[in-house]
Amino acid sequence: MPHGETTRREVPGLRTLVEVAVRRPGRVLLAAGLLAAVAVWLGAGVEMRTARSELVPEDDRSHRIAEELKREFDGEQPLIAVLEPAADQAGLAALKEAADELAERLGREPAVAGVFHRVDTGWLLDHLPYLAPPDDLRRAAATIDALAGGRVRIRGIGDLNALVARTLAARMADPAAAAAAGAARAEDLSWLEMVLDAERRFLDDPTSAVEGLRESRLAGALAGRRPGTVAGGYLGSADPPMVLAIVTPSDPDDALPSLRRFVGAVRYHAGLVEQAHPEVHVALTGNPALVVEEMEAVRRDTLRTTGVALAGVTLLALLAFRWRSHALLAVAALGIGVVWSWGAVRLELGYLNMVTSSFLSTLIGVGIAYAIHPVAEFELQIGAGLPPASAVRRAFRTTGRAVVVSAVTTAGAFFAILLMDFRGFAEMGLVAGVGVLLCLAAVLATLPALLVLWARVRPPRPDARGVAAVDRLWVEAAAARVCRYPRAVVATAAVLTALAGWSAFGLRFDLDVAGMLPAGAESRRYLMRLFRHPELAPLFNVVVADDLADVARIRRVAASEPAIGRVESVLDLLPEDPEASAAAAAELARRIDRLALDAAAPPPPLGPGLRDLEGALEQAAEAAFVAGLGEVAGALDRAREKAAALAERVARATDAERSAWERGQRALMRQAGRLLERLRQALAAPPPGPEDLPPELRRRLVTRSGRFVVRLYPAGEIFDTSALTAFNDACRRVSEGTIGFPWMFQRMSERITSGFDLAFGVGAAVVLLTLLVDFRAARPAILAMIPLAVGVVWLLGLMRLLGIDFNLANLVALPLVLGVGIDNGVHVVHRFGVEGEAGMTTVLRHTARAVLIASLTTMIGFGSLALASHRGLASLGLVLLIGVGTSMAAAIVLLPNLLVALGLARS
Repeated sequence: MPHGETTRREVPGLRTLVEVAVRRPGRVLLAAGLLAAVAVWLGAGVEMRTARSELVPEDDRSHRIAEELKREFDGEQPLIAVLEPAADQAGLAALKEAADELAERLGREPAVAGVFHRVDTGWLLDHLPYLAPPDDLRRAAATIDALAGGRVRIRGIGDLNALVARTLAARMADPAAAAAAGAARAEDLSWLEMVLDAERRFLDDPTSAVEGLRESRLAGALAGRRPGTVAGGYLGSADPPMVLAIVTPSDPDDALPSLRRFVGAVRYHAGLVEQAHPEVHVALTGNPALVVEEMEAVRRDTLRTTGVALAGVTLLALLAFRWRSHALLAVAALGIGVVWSWGAVRLELGYLNMVTSSFLSTLIGVGIAYAIHPVAEFELQIGAGLPPASAVRRAFRTTGRAVVVSAVTTAGAFFAILLMDFRGFAEMGLVAGVGVLLCLAAVLATLPALLVLWARVRPPRPDARGVAAVDRLWVEAAAARVCRYPRAVVATAAVLTALAGWSAFGLRFDLDVAGMLPAGAESRRYLMRLFRHPELAPLFNVVVADDLADVARIRRVAASEPAIGRVESVLDLLPEDPEASAAAAAELARRIDRLALDAAAPPPPLGPGLRDLEGALEQAAEAAFVAGLGEVAGALDRAREKAAALAERVARATDAERSAWERGQRALMRQAGRLLERLRQALAAPPPGPEDLPPELRRRLVTRSGRFVVRLYPAGEIFDTSALTAFNDACRRVSEGTIGFPWMFQRMSERITSGFDLAFGVGAAVVLLTLLVDFRAARPAILAMIPLAVGVVWLLGLMRLLGIDFNLANLVALPLVLGVGIDNGVHVVHRFGVEGEAGMTTVLRHTARAVLIASLTTMIGFGSLALASHRGLASLGLVLLIGVGTSMAAAIVLLPNLLVALGLARS
């Protein structure tokens, strides 16, 4: 590349633009100000869209399904209130009481559509027979058949034991029948031990045993056996003790203001409950809480990091430039471009989303370099004795082409992001790309005018002050030593690049979006706690079925998928085959009519019945053992041991104990009679249908249009890539219409990652093509690309070394590094084309100074994000800080040494 070639080829129109700005600075600034005023007016109409649905393409099929489901179903991804003991001060009873009060309060809150914290236990008891499969009802009828061939009168526990003993003795009298019966009952003898265990509890505390048979206690116990519930039908777990309340909003809008109002209202009522129950702590998690807490963290971090960035950039500029006022002029020129960019958004899109809302800080970090290089050159020319107007002309003639090429390549890298299928990033590429070009235009038009006007007000004196501290460090020390050992530097860089490239293959992609929240975020902590209990997992996919037959099919298919841990549907509460259930219920009802519980007659003594039962069990165990039924024999022998222990206990009883047992048996028979009557009524009632479900369960399981919601819960951790893929693949095999957070999250992740590969590749191609057009030769274009390429490899190696994984927040850092990092190589190669004959030390003293200042300001601007509490933003800032730093180091250390080592320049 012939030296001086860059000066002979200027950007068309640039000299004219600068000349107009120098000759008519006031008019140029007036025009720029008028455009800024129009931009402010336009920008005032920019809409802020904070809904996550704004980040995906409008024609996305999954998005359309989700939106349709949202309109007819309230519980897609609800808010979850977690009630737990405060410092281990409360038990489950206190948590249940607090949950009832919270549900009652939220029921009157306009922002809340519904609260589900407890299963209706009375409804469960009323429909108890139909909650069991028909085969269970038939087995119960067969058991009564075996115990009572005709009508049987039961006065107490003694009669029940004698009845079981007679039945066993009759069965064992016929060996063939005994063997057949034993084989048939091999898996069904656990009821014997359960009955004997219940008798032991009765002997220990008759009053508590009778209390346990109250209808409310029995219904609560039945409800507590459902997955994810505790006694009383409350959602939660006993170990650790917690109770959950699932809260759905009245407004289905997922925009941030709506979610903030909803979560704020629930948090307000939760605070009142905590005041009334100081032993209880209420925490909020679930998707609404995660979004609100994430956005609050981003808002706080934005204010903090913006302040740090502005302070850091200003301080560096004041230290770096010889005339501190020039730093303010550079910021002013950039500010005009940022205002223009804000107004342009109104014309481009008309709105900003959650991703594009940060584009202004990106422009500040990137665009300041377009002002730094001309100002740095202007100061050099002033120091050489040129008058201000001539210094401005020379500065832009020397640096203008490189600045324009840098901006065009950066804008090209941003525009390449438009190819991403994820709308949030694609729109970021559009507004940032246009913004970069507008910032370039503002700098080229207004900075010359600002420098000329300011020179009239405060004429700079070349000999008035010495070189600033940063300049002395670079000019007097580093610049002269950079190229002392060119071959050693190039060889070392090659080894480091190879090691970094090898190390980069170990980088992984972290899908844990909750992990990007601040470490102490309440919503994240409690989400992770719920994930440790699969029955409480708050994230799921949803399938909507048209009828109960379809629900049954979905349940059967899902049961065969290991990646699906649990299925929730109306068939957990309704019979799958109503006709079969009704027939089995009628059969059981006829058998129950044989039982007559007599609470008026004195109960028989306990001892004889237990001894009879012990003997019958012993004979039955021996017969089963002789018949080769070892499993049956073992179960019968265990039951015999328990019967023997109870008989021994009764034999040693005191008179007071016998009296308490007699009173207890009378009360037991009365309560059992009431339960038996309620069971008869339930068996006589028709099977329940969807319309019979309690309102809170119907809202949860049936859509407004009458279709049925089936929830599919993952068996593994959905933020693990392989587990997430396996779960969603399993759900899609169950139904092509699967929707929900896990499915949408995987789709979004795939859109981001697949689009990123294309955007990065196209962006790199655009950058290289721009350089080829600019230099009109392959060699200088490739040389200008080397610092970027090496810097990216070093970045990836350092990420692996520092344990930084790619995530959904920092993935976009690479296109940003691509757009920003190329500037350094462009400026060095352009300056080499102008001053290469004077040696690399001269090139470095003039251009590397500006590269250093521009890169450091960009690093401060981007690196301030590393101070964010939001760990996604912090990782983005750290990656950008490292990426810009490695590209800068490669440009001002490796590239000059490479030029010397190749014999293209002298040191």
